[in-house]
Amino acid sequence: TSEKIYSLDLLIEQLKDIFLEIPVGIFICDQKGEVKYVNKFFPRVLGGSRPEDSIGINVLELENIKAAGMDANFKQTLEQGEPFSVERVKYKSIWEKEVYLSIRATPIKEKSGSTCGLIGFLEDETDKVKLEEGLKQKIAELFIIDEVEKVLGSTLNLNEILEIILIAVTAGQGLGFNRAFLMLMDEKGTYLEGKMAIGPSNREEAYRIWNNLSQQYQSLEDILKSYRSALDQKNIEVNQIVQKIRVSIREKDNPLIQSVLDKQARYLDEANYPPSFTSSLFETIGTRKLALAPLISVDKIEGLILADNFVTGKEIKEEDLKLLQIFAHHAGSAIERSRLYQRLEQKLMELEEANRKIAENSQRMIKMERLQAIEEVTFQVAHELRNPMTIIGGFARSILKKTSPQDENYKSLEIIASQTERMEDLLTNFLDYVYVPENTVEELDLNQSLEQSLELLKGELKEKRIYLIKNLHTQLPKLYLNPELLSSSLVNILRYMLSNSSSSGSLYITTQPFEKQVSLTFSLMPV
Repeated sequence: TSEKIYSLDLLIEQLKDIFLEIPVGIFICDQKGEVKYVNKFFPRVLGGSRPEDSIGINVLELENIKAAGMDANFKQTLEQGEPFSVERVKYKSIWEKEVYLSIRATPIKEKSGSTCGLIGFLEDETDKVKLEEGLKQKIAELFIIDEVEKVLGSTLNLNEILEIILIAVTAGQGLGFNRAFLMLMDEKGTYLEGKMAIGPSNREEAYRIWNNLSQQYQSLEDILKSYRSALDQKNIEVNQIVQKIRVSIREKDNPLIQSVLDKQARYLDEANYPPSFTSSLFETIGTRKLALAPLISVDKIEGLILADNFVTGKEIKEEDLKLLQIFAHHAGSAIERSRLYQRLEQKLMELEEANRKIAENSQRMIKMERLQAIEEVTFQVAHELRNPMTIIGGFARSILKKTSPQDENYKSLEIIASQTERMEDLLTNFLDYVYVPENTVEELDLNQSLEQSLELLKGELKEKRIYLIKNLHTQLPKLYLNPELLSSSLVNILRYMLSNSSSSGSLYITTQPFEKQVSLTFSLMPV
């Protein structure tokens, strides 16, 4: 075509058979821009049905070409004889087909050298462009998920994880929704409850927040770290909204519950649901369209993400739902890790507390063992001292009774008798204090225990000239008591009575059954 030729019609006649089967759109137009020839692939590229429908179209006057900005290129080629090439220009044909075209145009010149037309080649790049855009979108999604995963992995604190989830769903560098609401399953797994939310109150606030952040930070990770610190001071309104939402897991017809049970992201449109449901959810949140994504870890329901574009009104697309579901999967795993860590931390605290108590008990047992050893030695020493003291006191009192008060030794004997009696009382009290009998309970006969105690006081009764008068019932019910404590109690009671009585008298002792108990009575009558 770079050669000079005599006739455009002759050129078309020469090339039409060659161009017929070439799998790109080819057209030839005259110097005025009017199409004179197209091959059979030309209408296919632009969405037409027959090649002849394209004959007569003017490439310089067609509004679609002007809208794509290509009329100037064609004009330059026709007027100045310069070829042009453009890659992947978006074009909407007269048949309403939207395509991405790569266009190359070459001038046709006469023998004189003047341009008499051009040959244009159209290659449909739409599939390639969509494939590349799809790949770029996937790469962008993977990048978003990777950044979110890194930040989610940086903490095990549940509240921080929930904040990261909400920010990632709404950040421009993230999933880009206007608002996000987070619901969590209660501990018993019976209710979904609104926990936390993030989002602007109006369009101006939304633009201000994300524009400022996008100017200051380059990555989603930076935004997540920066915005978390201000989360508590913002979003008061949306947090009040989400805390009103509470749904029972038994409400199988509720789309929120259906989403978590099916483990599938969903798109909710107010127009598709009855007024009863509309009033309970859409009116509460204040939106007409919602995206849902369940938070699932393995087979456990952790909660549900709700997101909308109530400020911008941007359409929620299928790819938005897919990305939200992928993100929700990672978020659910992060929540599970946090809860596992919390349970582990609780177990460790319980273990530390148990170890602390074991250590305290161990020290207490060591001290008790030492005290017990000291008590045993002390008890043995006191017991050994008590026997000679009793003998000394008994001899002193016996000699004192036989000695006249006028005897020069009487005063000394009286001192010995009183001091030994004092030492006996001191040792008795001391032994009673340090000796702790084993805490064992046995079946006892009160009469038998009483006789044993009286036997121990036989000498003291004789010395005081106390006569026993016993009236012991023979059919007493058995008692379940500690034998040593009972014996010690009986001896102490009797000794107290003897110490406060004058010499000579009668001690009346009576036992008798009383309902399911036993009655024991002491009565000391002086002569």
